Amino acid sequence: MEPYKECLEKLENSIPEYIKSVGSFQWENETFELIGHYISPTYEKCEVCGHYPIKEIFLIENTKTKERFKVGNRCIDKITNQKISKWFRNYYKKQKTIIKNKKWINAVCGILEGYEKGELPVFVSEKGIQRLQRMLERMCKGLNPTESQKRLASYYAEKIVKAVER
Repeated sequence: MEPYKECLEKLENSIPEYIKSVGSFQWENETFELIGHYISPTYEKCEVCGHYPIKEIFLIENTKTKERFKVGNRCIDKITNQKISKWFRNYYKKQKTIIKNKKWINAVCGILEGYEKGELPVFVSEKGIQRLQRMLERMCKGLNPTESQKRLASYYAEKIVKAVER
């Protein structure tokens, strides 16, 4: 699996954890829980307020009756009194950033893996490795690399390419 896909998978695995952390909440004098979230391929209607069209769907379930409702992003924030839709907006933003940084993530992983296996054709200092590891951690959290991180990764990548071409 490509390294950037591992970052995406790790990010995706944070969804069930977050949903669980929302906990139970009261709506219409009943106790509910958030049990799911998805982007619908077709337009749907919010079963709380009737708003149409919505594509981002939050599934809530009555803890006693197990009745489920499809809820839009504005209503989920209101009925839970939490900023759930903001968490998911940030999630999608991080997802897009990871995809955008695919080239950087894969390149830095390649350098780090080569270092760990002792197969790099050039010397990379311990401090350089630590800086590349921080760069990778940053990108896997859905953040862009800094300009100095890009310069560092480019520097080592160019040195490796030149050494291999010889």
